[in-house]
Amino acid sequence: MAAAGSSAPPPSQLVFLSDLPSLPVRTKTPSSHALPFTLSSIQSYNVRMATLVLTHTLSALPTASSAAAQPFASTDIELCLPSIPFSNTDIGTWVNVIGYVAGHGPDRGEVRVQATLMWDAGAVRLNEYESVVRGKVELDGNVRDGVDGWKG
Repeated sequence: MAAAGSSAPPPSQLVFLSDLPSLPVRTKTPSSHALPFTLSSIQSYNVRMATLVLTHTLSALPTASSAAAQPFASTDIELCLPSIPFSNTDIGTWVNVIGYVAGHGPDRGEVRVQATLMWDAGAVRLNEYESVVRGKVELDGNVRDGVDGWKG
């Protein structure tokens, strides 16, 4: 964790794409909010704008009635382009992204993300991945609550 007054960036935290809308927009100055790290599937790629539309519908969520309300990330990957192979922008590719929330879009559920690092996730077993992430997020919350509540 970055110490108060430190110029070090905050550490990234693992989040589901569905949690991105609840994260605050990060300003240019260092903030106390961690950079989100998320696994997503590429739905579209605008080459001219270097922007991916990323989605990840959690397998535990109903898909028929709530598909339109599912969040998506309009992700600016311009900073990543020099270091990623072109195949990492193929539709349907699962990618890991580290970046920050740059804003919330006009479309319901849209989050604008500035990617700082992106890589191919390879073959993913989504149910196992989601289970592990849920466990990690729960553990991190319990640890954070324990540290915040500790009076020493």
